[in-house]
Amino acid sequence: VVQCEVGWGDVQTEGSHTDKELERIQKLFRMESITDASEFVDKMLGLKVPFGFRYIIGWFMRERSKRPGVRKILDNATIKSRLAKNELRSIRCPTLLIWGQKEDLFSKEHLRFFKQNLRSDLVKVFEPRSIGHVGHVLGPAFLCGSICMWAHEHVRC
Repeated sequence: VVQCEVGWGDVQTEGSHTDKELERIQKLFRMESITDASEFVDKMLGLKVPFGFRYIIGWFMRERSKRPGVRKILDNATIKSRLAKNELRSIRCPTLLIWGQKEDLFSKEHLRFFKQNLRSDLVKVFEPRSIGHVGHVLGPAFLCGSICMWAHEHVRC
């Protein structure tokens, strides 16, 4: 089961993925200011959050983004460290790809990349309308139910 949170994956469909996209994602996750953090919260949740709540979540997320391990990942990421097409094509087990239609952190280009490179005979792409990047937070019962239904069909115990 994959709940898709693509980093700066290899979405080079004929050169569409550039260093600018990587820079955009790095800037987004670095959250240098509280304004950046508040914008991150809006994109992460896929909705506008009341200011006080948005500020608290933004502050928390910004503090987490300052952790050395997170900074190391962001600072060392390059286009060459991306997820490769052949890595996706080598997956040989049933895969559930969940990509909420309210996803705002990553572009649809990332979703297209997964759809094009995961084996179509093994993948089910589920694009629920009601969730964005953090479906497990905003719609946990819905998301859990969807995963359980899929698992019941594909996993033998």
